[in-house]
Amino acid sequence: MAKTFSVADDSSELDSILPVNYKWSCDFTERQQSTVSDRGELVENYHSLIDSSIFEVVRRDCHWDRVTELLIPDAITSFKSGFSNVYTYPFTLGFEPAIDPVILDMCVCYSICLAQIGPAVWRTVTCLRYLSVKAFGPNATFTLSHLMCLYSPRTFRGGVIYLIKRGKSGLLSSIDESKDRRWMERFVFVRTSEIIPDHHLPFPEAWNMNPTEWMPDAVADLRQWVQCILEVSHHEDRSWKKISENRWIAKNHGFPSKKLVVADLDVDLAASGRRTVEAKRNNRKLVSTNRDDFSSSSQLPSEKRRRLVKASSLAHVVNDGYCVRTQGEVSPPPCETNHLSTHAVIDLEDVEETDNEVIALVWRGHKVLPKQPCSYQLVLPLFVPSNEAMTEFELPQLGNALERVSTPGFSANPDTSSCPPRCESGSDGSPEERLFEEGLQALDRASTLLGEGLLSLRGRKDLQIQLDSQALEIAALKAELANRKSQDVAAAELTSRLKADLQEAKTEKKAYRHEADQLRSDCCFMQLDMKTMEEDLRACAERETFLEDELQRLRSELSARADLDKISGQLARARSILQRQKGALQSSENEISVLKSYNKDLEEQRNIALADVNKGEERLTRKTEFMRWNVRRSTLEEVKAGIANLDAAILTAREMEAKAEKDMLPTPQLSPADIHVDIPDEGEDNQDDQEMHPPSHADAHEDLPRDCDQGDNDSHTS
Repeated sequence: MAKTFSVADDSSELDSILPVNYKWSCDFTERQQSTVSDRGELVENYHSLIDSSIFEVVRRDCHWDRVTELLIPDAITSFKSGFSNVYTYPFTLGFEPAIDPVILDMCVCYSICLAQIGPAVWRTVTCLRYLSVKAFGPNATFTLSHLMCLYSPRTFRGGVIYLIKRGKSGLLSSIDESKDRRWMERFVFVRTSEIIPDHHLPFPEAWNMNPTEWMPDAVADLRQWVQCILEVSHHEDRSWKKISENRWIAKNHGFPSKKLVVADLDVDLAASGRRTVEAKRNNRKLVSTNRDDFSSSSQLPSEKRRRLVKASSLAHVVNDGYCVRTQGEVSPPPCETNHLSTHAVIDLEDVEETDNEVIALVWRGHKVLPKQPCSYQLVLPLFVPSNEAMTEFELPQLGNALERVSTPGFSANPDTSSCPPRCESGSDGSPEERLFEEGLQALDRASTLLGEGLLSLRGRKDLQIQLDSQALEIAALKAELANRKSQDVAAAELTSRLKADLQEAKTEKKAYRHEADQLRSDCCFMQLDMKTMEEDLRACAERETFLEDELQRLRSELSARADLDKISGQLARARSILQRQKGALQSSENEISVLKSYNKDLEEQRNIALADVNKGEERLTRKTEFMRWNVRRSTLEEVKAGIANLDAAILTAREMEAKAEKDMLPTPQLSPADIHVDIPDEGEDNQDDQEMHPPSHADAHEDLPRDCDQGDNDSHTS
């Protein structure tokens, strides 16, 4: 006896997939927004990256050969009559057909637009369609009721639909996709009639936050449907990664799959040429912390990356339109800064940084970077800036410097190391020259002190900038600490779930090992069963050939039987006439037997009676021949009009005619000496048919009752 192959004999996997009870009230409930990165951002806040310059690329990637018009919506929730707002990701996969009938039925039944169907729903429907065709063939049945009985629709990000399993485990092991990054930022308006089949029009086009209530039909064979899918596929093979391999590959229209966020790069230059504090704070680049950007877990960053300005970029001080540098050169004001567009910022991915650009440093805990001592050697111009160019902090510093210059004894031990070299005309100078020389030295000292004051002022401003930057960093650290705490809680919950899943996986592993052993033993029986089944198939093929021949024969018999039904009515009338004639013959035999006991005087009456009987027999023979000819004629006319194979019909009619002769003309129970009746042969009948001029069919039916009555009267008379 053949055994039935099953992945799990105890049906544990099947029972875990099928739901115990259906909670329709939980459908289309909103998922709690995530606090990690931008995972909880509403889809209506995203703007499309697609513009008119890449419409041809979008048409090619989405296989939109019939699409003639594309528009850029303000948001995915925007509405335009006659157009459908769609994400391009599912269309780039190259499904055939592009939109599965289950997706179309889902939009129509729940009154939701095509953009609300999340990528996970598209992948789930495609996988289930593939598995059903693999299990049942090209004519497999997979409807929206099958999907809704196994999965519950939910919403997230403000109306996008995804699916969760209704049972303890899902029919699909995984539907994750690594190539659907940034799908929320790639959407367009497409004319509805160009992507939706005609039999689904009109089609919902507006974003609907309250889907229409719809109850799926009960699927009677759902358990058998799932069981057949489990039999043709293993658990690890029922995943999007395995099914889509070398079949469907997503495209991103040339956009980078990794998100690169750059802060505002606008540079605000003041009238004096200084770079504002806000420009310095905003000139930072956020390095992507996406886990897909790293090859292994060891390369994952533990903290967010920050961009700090190199010290070399602050090596100059702007003063009254001149940049005083460490080399002692005076340069003109900085040139105008070029602003970067959004597309230019996106294209900055993987570009190496030079020494003059900002560098990326990683925060490592709360470590404070030590402040480097300032080693600037400033060379100032030989003029005192005006009061209008000085701030409130610079004026007191300048006054203190001048007081130090004017104090008595200030030039007793002059520090001439930092003074420029002088041209001395001789060791003995006049008092005016010495006084002039001392004045120059005093001015040099004043310039040095003034530079120190300005340097201290700028150092204080730099400290203020650093304090503001550290305050922002502290706020970011606090936010990150709170985020880390929530992540730790989530990680703890995830760890507990993973432990439970691990324990369950171990249990399932033991069960699978037991099932594998059982399957190995079943394989031997299955091989024997396969041989038996092959022999049965050959016998079935022979039986099928025989049945086809028999069916063809029965069809021909049925066609002939339809003609025989018409003849049977006429034969019934002939049988009734023959019965009456048979009764007359029987009465004649009785009378003849009685007359034999009489004397010789009754011999003449007997002869007369025999003559009458002979006449009746001749009349009966003629009537029989007439009936036979009439039946043959009607049969030939009907066969000639309705049957293509005339020879077979004539042969069948003759066989039935011979049978009718047997039934209509039985041999009388008389001795040959008493009664002798000549029955004409078939050849004589044919000769008579050729010589006779038969009356019409209507006349034959009119004469038949009259002849029958006359025969009855003759029999009574005899």
